[in-house]
Amino acid sequence: MTWEEVVLLRLHEAGHAVVGHVLGARVVGATLEGVEFGLGFDGEPLAVAALAGGVAARLFGPRWRSPNRGASDSDLATAASALGVDRLDPFARARLERAAEGILFDHERTVRAVAGALGRVDRLNAHQVARLASGSSVDAVVGPSFNFA
Repeated sequence: MTWEEVVLLRLHEAGHAVVGHVLGARVVGATLEGVEFGLGFDGEPLAVAALAGGVAARLFGPRWRSPNRGASDSDLATAASALGVDRLDPFARARLERAAEGILFDHERTVRAVAGALGRVDRLNAHQVARLASGSSVDAVVGPSFNFA
């Protein structure tokens, strides 16, 4: 993966985690392979969180190239399933993405902190995501980063 792809992936997963947390989900774990929410998080809040990853990558990712920074097929399938439909219509998708965008703009610092933490550790647990959302620094939550180069 290129540096840009890694940054986009970290922002994507951070977007899912932060929007889910804001909407009341317990973030069981967040990795570069996905975000796991606790039981009982479903319906429209889950659909918004499912689409938040692509929105976060588009809003906060590197701008000098135009890689595909939209929702993945699995994100779209999760959102549709959460709403009890086979496929999202364009208007529903736009409405859900606008909802995610509003939350992401309001919590940009947390999205960037979670993305930064995912660059240092393989997995964030519920407590770590909550601490980052409450304003704790990445260093305080996952430890300092050392660069000996």
